[in-house]
Amino acid sequence: MSEQAARFSRQGWGRTSRGRLWVRILVPLVVVVVGFEALAWIRTQYLWFCSVGDQSVFTTLWVTRLVLALVFGAVDFAWVAGTMYLAYRLRPRFRSANTSVLLLRYRAAMDLRLRLAVGLPAAFVALWGAASGAGAASTFLAWRNQVPFGRTDPYFGLDVSFFVFTYPWLTYLVDHLIAMAVIGIIAAGAVHLMVGGFQGMSLTHRGEESPRAASAHLSVLVALLMIALGLSALLGRYGYEMSDNSLFTGVSYTDQHVRFGAKLVVAIVAFICAGLFILNAWTHRWSLGWLSLILLLVTSIILLGIYPATVQRFKVRPSEPQLEAPYIANHISATRAAYGLSNVKTTPNYAATQTANAGQLKADAEALPSIRLMDPAIVAPTFEALQQKQNYYTFPPVLDVDHYTLDGVSTDAVVAAREINTDAIPDKTWTNLHTVYTHGYGVVAAYGNRRTGDEPVWIEGGLPPTGALNESQGRIYFGEQSSNYVVVGAPQGTPPVELDTPALTASGSPSLYTYTGTGGVPIGNWFDKLLFATRLNDLNLLLSNRVNADSRILTDRQPVQRVQQVAPWLVPDSDPYPTVVDGRVVWVIDGYTMSANYPDSQQVGWQAATSDSASTARSVLFDRPVNYVRNAVKATVDAYDGTVTLYAWDESDPILKTWEKTYPGLVKPKASIPADLLKHLRYPQDLFTVQRTILARYHATDPVQWLQKSDLWQVPDDPTRPGSDTQPPYYLSVRWPGDSQPVFSLTSGFTPSDRSNLIAYMSVDADASSPGYGTIRVLRMADTVQVPGPAQTYSAINSNEAVAAKLRLFLGQGSSSAIYGNLLALPVGGGLLYVEPVYTQTTVSSGGYPALRFVVVRFGEHVGIGDTLQQALDQVFQGNAGASTGEGNTSPPPSQPSGNSPGADAARKLLQQAQQAYEAAAAALKQGDLAGYAKQVGIAQQKTAEALAALNR
Repeated sequence: MSEQAARFSRQGWGRTSRGRLWVRILVPLVVVVVGFEALAWIRTQYLWFCSVGDQSVFTTLWVTRLVLALVFGAVDFAWVAGTMYLAYRLRPRFRSANTSVLLLRYRAAMDLRLRLAVGLPAAFVALWGAASGAGAASTFLAWRNQVPFGRTDPYFGLDVSFFVFTYPWLTYLVDHLIAMAVIGIIAAGAVHLMVGGFQGMSLTHRGEESPRAASAHLSVLVALLMIALGLSALLGRYGYEMSDNSLFTGVSYTDQHVRFGAKLVVAIVAFICAGLFILNAWTHRWSLGWLSLILLLVTSIILLGIYPATVQRFKVRPSEPQLEAPYIANHISATRAAYGLSNVKTTPNYAATQTANAGQLKADAEALPSIRLMDPAIVAPTFEALQQKQNYYTFPPVLDVDHYTLDGVSTDAVVAAREINTDAIPDKTWTNLHTVYTHGYGVVAAYGNRRTGDEPVWIEGGLPPTGALNESQGRIYFGEQSSNYVVVGAPQGTPPVELDTPALTASGSPSLYTYTGTGGVPIGNWFDKLLFATRLNDLNLLLSNRVNADSRILTDRQPVQRVQQVAPWLVPDSDPYPTVVDGRVVWVIDGYTMSANYPDSQQVGWQAATSDSASTARSVLFDRPVNYVRNAVKATVDAYDGTVTLYAWDESDPILKTWEKTYPGLVKPKASIPADLLKHLRYPQDLFTVQRTILARYHATDPVQWLQKSDLWQVPDDPTRPGSDTQPPYYLSVRWPGDSQPVFSLTSGFTPSDRSNLIAYMSVDADASSPGYGTIRVLRMADTVQVPGPAQTYSAINSNEAVAAKLRLFLGQGSSSAIYGNLLALPVGGGLLYVEPVYTQTTVSSGGYPALRFVVVRFGEHVGIGDTLQQALDQVFQGNAGASTGEGNTSPPPSQPSGNSPGADAARKLLQQAQQAYEAAAAALKQGDLAGYAKQVGIAQQKTAEALAALNR
């Protein structure tokens, strides 16, 4: 130790004995606490993966993370420590007489604690590097196991897999190299400053010679940074295929003819700069280095900024259609391929008839019974009121649509799972939350096209559930509302404690149950119990006598959560739905493989592209840029034991193949999907919503037409929910013009940009058991016919006098409000039919719920309203639609008073006369007979008042 270092040590630079004591106590304590927390998290995660039978996912991913963390952490530590130590070793032998006291103190500190001074900063950087490397595990695995796409980009001739898998990994490595070069320069510069290595250094050429050691060291480090920047510039040439230009995502004329070459020149200049800085390590003249940096900066500004902008403004823009046409053509082709739109079948010039004649729907007899009248976005309160049973049960705010084969007929159904609402549990003790209210019970299903009185017609309901679905195990331990963990199971003979059904036993007390499934993790031994208590930060797991030798803990119980854990490379659909398969409740989740690196494909934000008026009620799982998507996997989660099963769906998807190669055996082949499950798989709503967003512009395949936006479509806003968002796609059975049978489909309409008339109708075969599943078809309206769009139809319905007359009876006294349901559209009768259910809900009591009262239809300019769809159709088609809707029993008619009293009979007759008068008024108004219109409205109002008086007698 030097004399000066010893002096500084006596002045307090060394650690005191008291400081050493605190360090000796605190450091081991922190290490033990942090280590045990880490052990608890890793061990419980491993046990969770074992419980679902997919521990290979855990081991593969975590071993990869550990290896990358060790490699990047060790390399980064060695780099920083070595750079700092070398700078220290290159310190001047003699100090300048004018060295500041502060620098003398720093040098003395390094002399005393060199290992700490070097090791501590290196350790911090190593921790960052280890975390960064571990975070890149999925990128590394995808690169290492990549499968070719079999499609090459048009500019470099590389397989798409290079951009999707290799490019992200190379970008990560180069970015990490740049970061480490910068950190190395800063670290070395700091050490040289502290040890006096910069004394006499001149950063400009003034005839003075800089200290050779520090100058050479920093020159080499800057040269390394220049090499990294050059590599980044070379790699950036490929990045243009995934970057946005002024027109689209992908390569434009200016990119290929200017920026590709500019990036290459910049890379060469960066390498030249690196060479000059290496030369500077021998010449020790920094003026050359500074000049090379200025050259790199000026070259970048001119070649990557000014020159491309000049070419774009003065050459490309005046001749944009001609110069950009081949690039737009490549972009359109890539975009349609990336979003699965290459094989869209378009029927042009659909001359939708506007006339309505008797018997016109005879050819659509099989499609009419499948028209869904129950709106899943509206009838959730109806399910709550009639099937909730207790306040601590709940249904989702937007229900789901499924289809079952009942009595040999494919039937659309509105379905929901009855789950526990933890916010409504009467006494929120730990015991109740985690050991008593452990599960919901049963799937409730209603016919989509039937009602009786005020109620839907139930396919399955009650508690325990009964009906046509035959639920043999309807308990729901894993569901969308299952946000907390529960502890279940007990030794044989132990009295049950889990609430099963409320007050349904002969004694009037609730029925209790003990879980007998294999789901969850056994926590009978004290060590695992301690680990879960640590991870969940809940001491009650150690103290409660409800946790016994046979207890199992169920965590991560939400279906989407479980799928994301098992397959972190999948993006789940935002709308899981329950179904009954072989008597068990099963959640179905569509899994997407995605990328934002598909070359030349248009990039969109996933959240924005999937947004519609119904998406606010669906959980938005995440948002990210996307330009490639496939529904590669159909996943199921068993509601009783939580088993996660992944089935390959799009088996040709290279991203799916890559992850199947990474995790062998995780995804089952498509052929292994059970037949009963296959009947309930459907085309996913999020995917269709994104595809219609893309198709709104990319239906145009002519580059000039695409550029000029002369045929731009848009998804219409939802007229039933003003100010909300675009109209959501709807599941319903549709018979496409020319087909013989209706098919369960997902549908949507388009209007021209900034117009309200319908320009096209889009449909996809959504029935997974159908040979044509996934076939997207577009019905393009003929230019000779003006087909009304959703907003125009909704306006026509609201302004129709017959509709107003029907509603007045219920709304006139202010005791009820009208709720308009989903405005469905389907091609029938050679035209386009709109169907809208109208619900009413009482406003004078808290127990009211939406009840289906009327059905309104519009065909061409003809509007009809009835208590049933059949009545409304017959009204439009001159008294005979030509086909039966098969709505079943709907008596007593909800729009008329029930009962056998003379007053009720008189009221019925008077209301019929009022209805006839309203219809006559509408006819008079259409003919321009204002006097006749006023007369008939007066008669109708008088008859309505007389009917109300008759009821009050």
